[in-house]
Amino acid sequence: MHRPAAALAALAIAAAGCLPPPPTTTYAALRADEDYAAASELASQRPLDLETLWRMADLANHELVAARFEREAVRGDWRQARLWPNPSASAMRDKVPLDNLDGGDGEIVATLGQPVPLGGRIGAATRLEQARHQLAAARAEAVRRRVLLAVHQAYLDLLHEQKRQPLFESLLERADELAAAAGERGAPEDEVARISVEVGEFELDITRAVASQVFAGIKLAELVGELPIETGALGGELSDGIRARPEFLAAERQVALHPELAAAALELDAAEREVELRRQEAVPDATVFALLRRDDTMDETTGGVGVSVPIPIFDRNQGRIEAARTRAEAAAHRVSGAKTRLRRELEQAVLLETELDTLAWDYGSRLLPEAAAARASAFDRYRAGTGTLNDALDTLQREREVAEAALRYRYELSVQQAIIDAFADRYGPPPEP
Repeated sequence: MHRPAAALAALAIAAAGCLPPPPTTTYAALRADEDYAAASELASQRPLDLETLWRMADLANHELVAARFEREAVRGDWRQARLWPNPSASAMRDKVPLDNLDGGDGEIVATLGQPVPLGGRIGAATRLEQARHQLAAARAEAVRRRVLLAVHQAYLDLLHEQKRQPLFESLLERADELAAAAGERGAPEDEVARISVEVGEFELDITRAVASQVFAGIKLAELVGELPIETGALGGELSDGIRARPEFLAAERQVALHPELAAAALELDAAEREVELRRQEAVPDATVFALLRRDDTMDETTGGVGVSVPIPIFDRNQGRIEAARTRAEAAAHRVSGAKTRLRRELEQAVLLETELDTLAWDYGSRLLPEAAAARASAFDRYRAGTGTLNDALDTLQREREVAEAALRYRYELSVQQAIIDAFADRYGPPPEP
């Protein structure tokens, strides 16, 4: 009659060792490989516009891919939290005479126990992991918003450098015109040498602009999954003026809907749910068990049931409860801090947009045409022999300064508008999970 107990023990051992292991390759890993291949195809498009770069970053940026993995990991924790503890089985032979080990005398004892969570611990754990899953999704969107803003700014950096190169090339043509005029009028050697220095400066500026494009392209490539960005591959223009701005209430709404603020609020919710879980964990689990006993000496089989409950005298989970409460208080302060910081960033971007729009218009629409006209007039006088080389070079330098400033203000205006776009969520929905 000892065979049922032995079979029960064998079954418990087999179940522990023969269950299939979890898969070594997750769906998220397979999806990441497919997304990178899709991003590589997008990288071959010409010209590369901003929306295409955003899509490439969505598919291949390492931080965004990692955030998706984190979200999937929390989903697994959520599923795990809903599970009951495993039952336990044991079998033993007791009261065996030491002088007759092979005689078959003694008792066979088999037990089967099941822990029973008390106090709502599983429900509290499930609610906590559900809150953490929502938090992971919000954090992933916050990372996405930050990364795509960085892509936008890196795109503007590279576009700015692409625009600087033809600017210096046009100025070099003006310097060559001045050199030709000096040759026509038989200018002294010192004047020819001064013009040659100016020509060399513009050539060096062109070289610097090309090098800056390379570095800006490397920075942009890092943000789109290290996919190569060729020099001159971008399309698009820098901003040429202010756009309709949200009013104060609309701006408040954009702050309220920002994923960083949503993540901070969900972190507070998860912290409060952790407090609830730690309180429920203070209630110990009970274990219900059944017992089967076979006494070969008396030739009888008996059974029994029982329950065991730990007595929470020393460990009532008080340390974890205190830690969870403290984390909840810290999370509440992070919500307030995130709201204040985001509102300040948006208000600053709106104010700078107004200021830079004024400067970009003033330099591009008024000062630059005036500087170009003054340079052309000085060149004409120098060709006619009524003007000096100093006047011609001064007006050329003035045109250079104004042209660079006009382009720089358009670039800085575009950067501030990119920050406003990030609040307005211009990026569109993320890839389907």
